[in-house]
Amino acid sequence: MFAKQAINIMGNESAGGSDSALYENLFNNSHSVMLIIHSGSGAILDANKRACGYYGYSYDIITSMNIMDINTLSDNCVRNEMRKVQNNQQVYFNFKHKLANGEIRDVEVYSNPITVKGEGALHSIIHDVTERNEEEREKECIKNKLEFYARRLSKSHDTLSKVLNSLDSIVYVSDFHNYDMIFMNEYTQNLFGETNFSGKKCWQILQKGQSAPCEFCSNPHLVKDNKPTGVYVWEFQNTKNNRWYQCRDQVIHWIDNRLVRIEIAVDITDRKQAEDKVLYAATHDNLSKLPNRFLFLDRLSVALAAAQRNNSRVGILFLDLDEFKAVNDSYGHQSGDLLLQLVSERLLSCIRKTDTASRFGGDEFAVALSPVHNKQDVELVAQKVIKIMAAPFIIGKEEINVGVSIGISISSQKNSDLERLLKHADGAMYHVKKNGKNDYCFYPFDKHTKK
Repeated sequence: MFAKQAINIMGNESAGGSDSALYENLFNNSHSVMLIIHSGSGAILDANKRACGYYGYSYDIITSMNIMDINTLSDNCVRNEMRKVQNNQQVYFNFKHKLANGEIRDVEVYSNPITVKGEGALHSIIHDVTERNEEEREKECIKNKLEFYARRLSKSHDTLSKVLNSLDSIVYVSDFHNYDMIFMNEYTQNLFGETNFSGKKCWQILQKGQSAPCEFCSNPHLVKDNKPTGVYVWEFQNTKNNRWYQCRDQVIHWIDNRLVRIEIAVDITDRKQAEDKVLYAATHDNLSKLPNRFLFLDRLSVALAAAQRNNSRVGILFLDLDEFKAVNDSYGHQSGDLLLQLVSERLLSCIRKTDTASRFGGDEFAVALSPVHNKQDVELVAQKVIKIMAAPFIIGKEEINVGVSIGISISSQKNSDLERLLKHADGAMYHVKKNGKNDYCFYPFDKHTKK
């Protein structure tokens, strides 16, 4: 399979066969549908087992196809979307994909640009959302019907109450100016345990620890020049039950002709959690749970921009475990994986919350320290990492010792180019490897006394 030759997707072009096998195992055994697509032609270069099963094609057939054979958009539209990924303009898309049996399915696609054998490609993670979209369309239909009834029945309180009480969604009405709660449907009363809401403000019932109107109140969006502006759609996490809701708010005239805000809030917690899982999988290393190369580069770019504004600096540590291959050879790949997880935990204990530790692939890690103000700040972290990694790792009944070689580069007002700083840190790390290992070195190469 192509995956056997694509270990550089994991950011480690020089890795050996063990890392290639690990990548192929992670790629093929993922529960997510994954495709590797040539960013120029759209040719499908690789597909994991889940993708073959989902689309209904054998591996040989699907890797002879083009993404335009699957995506229902026009060829030009597909090319435009691929260019957005390649130019780092967009990573998330909603498409319709055609299966081998002719069925059209709604999918969410998360794509990141990668390099395969020196050519641009896209790593795409595909999730089927057909059923979810149908549910959302049904909810949207219910909400549209409710808005219709609310307009038609605003002068018939009893009838309106019956309609609102029939919904399994939060529905309430509050005075637009003083926030007095006027109406809560039965679902909302049961959810918040408030059957007697007379004389209470909406934020006293619906939120936790509020002594004044919520900072995120939608009122400013609902009226302009004393006239209702229409429906305002937004999302928020409730402070009482920590559930996520999609809200549709609107100002209308109530029975007594005063302005009121009516809110209909549908629970979308499951959807948000699913989105978070997909995003986490796309931005984190599956083994170590550390940010992956793509997320690290994004955070490093943000840190460098902040350093330029604040006249501070960013320190980059590029780390490689010494003799890691010997661990795999002696104790097996399972022990090697456990060792990488323990190394990740120790690495995290050496840095601050403002810093980012990442697994680049194989036994290579990278750390961005931000902000730092001098060389000594970075040197102390490097010394701490070497010291903590020197302690034996206990895996099963075995004590395993590994060292770590660290290359360091530090940004400045004159030198804040991300790629150059990474290249300098990588070069300093290989300088350590050639001169005894288990040490650290700054770029440009220097000498120091280990503490």
